Amino acid sequence: MSSSPPRQRPATGERAAGGMTRGRTARLPPATRSARQKPSLGLDDLVTALEMFGTRYHAVDVFANDLREVSAILRHRLPAGVIRAGKFWRRFFIKRNGKNYVLDLIWGTGVARLARKETAPEQGSLPSRGATTVAGGFAGAAIAAAASKKGSAWPAGLLLGLLVGNALEKHSTTASQQVVPRYVFTLRFDPDSQEWHAYDGGLTDWMKSALAAT
Repeated sequence: MSSSPPRQRPATGERAAGGMTRGRTARLPPATRSARQKPSLGLDDLVTALEMFGTRYHAVDVFANDLREVSAILRHRLPAGVIRAGKFWRRFFIKRNGKNYVLDLIWGTGVARLARKETAPEQGSLPSRGATTVAGGFAGAAIAAAASKKGSAWPAGLLLGLLVGNALEKHSTTASQQVVPRYVFTLRFDPDSQEWHAYDGGLTDWMKSALAAT
C-alpha cells in the first residue's frame, strides 16, 4: 500500500501529466447537495471524467471513500441503476447515456475504478442477506484503505482522480511488478463549480502510485 501523501498544501495547476491541454474542464449541472454535506463524487462525475478525452483513456480511478455509491453499498443499499456482477460485491455494472461501464472496488488498494464495458451485462440473481453483509464488508474495507492512504492530514474537500490509459510503449514487465506503467492524466474535482480540472499540484507524483491500481 502506498505511503501517506507529502505533508504540503497541494496547488491547483493547469497542466496535467503528459503535457496535455491546459485548463481542460468538463461542466456538470449545478450542484443540488446541501452545503453542509461533505464534498463527494458520484458515478455521473466519473463518467464525465472518463469521457473528457474520448477513448484516449479507458478508466478513471478515485479514492473509494470519495464515491457516494460506495458509501451506499456500505449501508447495504444498491444504488439505482447499479447492477451487481456475480456473487461478490466488488464489481458493478452501470449504463449512462447509452454506454456501458463497470465499477470495480479493487481489493486492498482503496481505489474505485470506473471503466468502459463493450457489452451490456445480464442482471444477476438478487443477493441473499448473507451476500448483503459481504457487500458492506467489501465497501467498508475499500473506504478504510482509502482513508489510510490519505492519512489524517488530508485537506478537507480535496477530490482527486486519475485517468488511466494504455501501457507505456517499449516497457517490459517482470513477474514481481504489481503495477504496469501506463499513460495517466491527473485531475481535481471542484465541488463548487462541479467541474474537473487538470491537476499538477504537490500530490501529482504521489497520485500516480496511490491511484494507479493496476
